[in-house]
Amino acid sequence: MKKILLSAVFSVALSIGFINAQEAKREEFKPNGKVLGEVFGDYYYMIKGDTLENGVGGYNKKHKGDNGFSIRRFYLGYKYNFSEKFTAKLMFEGNDDNLLTNGKRSVNIKYAYVRWRNIFSGSDLIIGAQSTPTWSRFTEKIWGYRSVEKTILDYWKQGLSNDLGVSLSGNIVSDGTVRYNFMVGNGAAQKPEFDIFKKVYGSVNARLLNKRLLLELYGDYEQQEFSEDKFTVKGFVGFQNDKLTVGIEPFIKQQSQMVGENIKMNGSTFMARGTIIDQKLFGFAKLDVFKNSDNTNEYLEFSVFGIDYQPVKGVHIMPNVWVTNYNFLNNIVIENGTDVVGRVTFWFKF
Repeated sequence: MKKILLSAVFSVALSIGFINAQEAKREEFKPNGKVLGEVFGDYYYMIKGDTLENGVGGYNKKHKGDNGFSIRRFYLGYKYNFSEKFTAKLMFEGNDDNLLTNGKRSVNIKYAYVRWRNIFSGSDLIIGAQSTPTWSRFTEKIWGYRSVEKTILDYWKQGLSNDLGVSLSGNIVSDGTVRYNFMVGNGAAQKPEFDIFKKVYGSVNARLLNKRLLLELYGDYEQQEFSEDKFTVKGFVGFQNDKLTVGIEPFIKQQSQMVGENIKMNGSTFMARGTIIDQKLFGFAKLDVFKNSDNTNEYLEFSVFGIDYQPVKGVHIMPNVWVTNYNFLNNIVIENGTDVVGRVTFWFKF
């Protein structure tokens, strides 16, 4: 009897101690924050350039032999944790295209939002200027080389990387292998809203078969004035293991017109990246095919490939070659319609 009583007392004491420890752990939380930063840029050399300057992308107005150093993007921000459930993030961005009237680099707001974690089980609510589900939350992470070049919808300016609005994202399957994203925003990116219409975004993505099979289905819809509207549908299928990641990302976009035929755009990207030497040397390649069927009848191809040397974690040096081919543009067959750029890209983040 004494042994039973002692065991019961010991069990109760352990339970009380565990509860007190958990409460103490919760009480130990203190609001905290950290500075965030990321920079990427290049030394570039224009190996070949279209003499008529018909191209697209960051080097379309460059001439053969042009070269220089550039900062293509920098981010500086702060993340603050009010509690275990509430966090906020403020991030500024700038680049060589975002300039003041005196020609010096300027900045704009990239992110300014508050996140309510687990507003209900497995889902977060975000309010403010934030990344959209278009590519930032899944395919850009799989590509892994935004510092080298954008994903297909971003590169061809067929979507928004961030918007001001409200979103809900979370797990469809409790282990996080299948997730959803839903957002309603202004559809104006980093500009103020000037109309009554909103843009709706939605996606479902999955990492199946021990996270080796990667899948996503994405769509967005935006009504505009004069009964015009836009919608985009995009998919992604990929495979990854410890050494290699490959994927294909096709999309279709249509814009209705009050007068004339609807504008249709479509394209696909093929991406690959892999490890050559663990934690030190990597390789990457990407090919885009893009067609715009409005009255410009653009048909363009873009590719980039290179290697990534990482001397220490968070610092990357990446020689790469950037090629845009646009032999058919504005209903004209363009001779010498290719831009070729050799670059050494640097990228660091903290």
